[in-house]
Amino acid sequence: MYGDSIDESFLNLKKDLIKAGVSQDSFTFLLADELNNQVIAHNINKLFNPASIMKLITTSAGLDLLGPNFKWETKLLLSEVPKENYTGNIIIKGSGDPFFLIEDLKNLLRILKVLGIKNISGDFVLDNSIFTLEKFDRGKFDDKPLEPYNVGPDALLLNFFSSEVVFSSTPTSKIKLDIFPPPKKNIKVRLQPTNKACKYSKINPKKSSNNIIFLGYIGKCSYLKKNFALYEAKDYWMSSLVFLLNELDIKFSGNIVYGKGTTDNKLTLVHKSKPLSDIIKSINKYSNNVMAENLYHSLALNIKSKNNEIKKSKDLINLYLKDNTKSYDFFIDNGSGLSRKTKLTSNLIVNLLSANYKKITFPEFFASLPIAGLDGTLSEEEIFLSEKKSFRFKTGSLNNVRAMAGVILERNKKPFFLCYIINHKKAEKAKNIINTFISSKL
Repeated sequence: MYGDSIDESFLNLKKDLIKAGVSQDSFTFLLADELNNQVIAHNINKLFNPASIMKLITTSAGLDLLGPNFKWETKLLLSEVPKENYTGNIIIKGSGDPFFLIEDLKNLLRILKVLGIKNISGDFVLDNSIFTLEKFDRGKFDDKPLEPYNVGPDALLLNFFSSEVVFSSTPTSKIKLDIFPPPKKNIKVRLQPTNKACKYSKINPKKSSNNIIFLGYIGKCSYLKKNFALYEAKDYWMSSLVFLLNELDIKFSGNIVYGKGTTDNKLTLVHKSKPLSDIIKSINKYSNNVMAENLYHSLALNIKSKNNEIKKSKDLINLYLKDNTKSYDFFIDNGSGLSRKTKLTSNLIVNLLSANYKKITFPEFFASLPIAGLDGTLSEEEIFLSEKKSFRFKTGSLNNVRAMAGVILERNKKPFFLCYIINHKKAEKAKNIINTFISSKL
């Protein structure tokens, strides 16, 4: 990957981008070897919006600062001794687990049944107070509040607050749908059936005070599964708890409220999350925004800095980047990259990748990256499939932004580190041109 041939190939790439209407100042590209010697460098110190390759920073910091075996705990705290007719409160206390699922909650509740509890007249108290967060507006970023990628961080996150909606439709039959958790609002279906293939369906849910309305059109779908953020956090918890308690045949007549847990409890049940080394795979391979945000907000809570100066994860990330990349010109808005404000350089990202390569946790970090052409957000990029090389890249995508960063490994050879970012109205077209260059010339 050295010499005149690679220089000429990159020069031709820039010409192709100009022909496509993409200006030279609208993208950055950096390729470096295992010693961080620059092989290709273009606009490497210019600030760009990185989209989701920001998650490389969050997951790298998590591995370094918390360790690959770090686990979150979600606790069920009983204020009274378990008995058949339970009258006390049950506190569900979160610590920020990014991957606490419906099945995990069910397993905790099942223990109540094993303990002999058949009726609960006290309250379920939801305690997410460990995170200090401003009120989050799911529609602020792109006015699409029901999209799962717009769900905000929560110390008591349940199933990403994502509802599974299954549709079934044929041109001659009524459209059927099933929603889990079961909705508390009225459901109205205003989808127009078409003769197009199922994959061309376009479904846009809207929510009012009393209704969830499904708009758009649906193709010939015997089975179509979609995920939407139909509920606010409390409603999601209420629907899930009521459903699961009913399924376990535990009668519940209390309320579901937010509040803080107490220290005077008679029994504590604990669910431990997957280790962080597994969590970051979901974050990087599938670019899960809310998981990245929960990890981001967990950092400062679990790290005691010298003189206790670091109070916020943002300050911790800034210090981490300065120490690990020797970069000082950047602005970090959040942990997921779902932001128009975050700005950084390709030089920072490649320096971070190079620094990770020298660390004992590099195998865990490397394993979290999508295998180009095989899984995650790069599963369909078959142009990267090669018998001689492995391309492991994190992708980033927003309107007018495309980015990719990661590691190229040749069999029995040292790695190369790569980052490109495009900020342009023709970013998608530019991405395809650059990916063709990477797969054929590097």
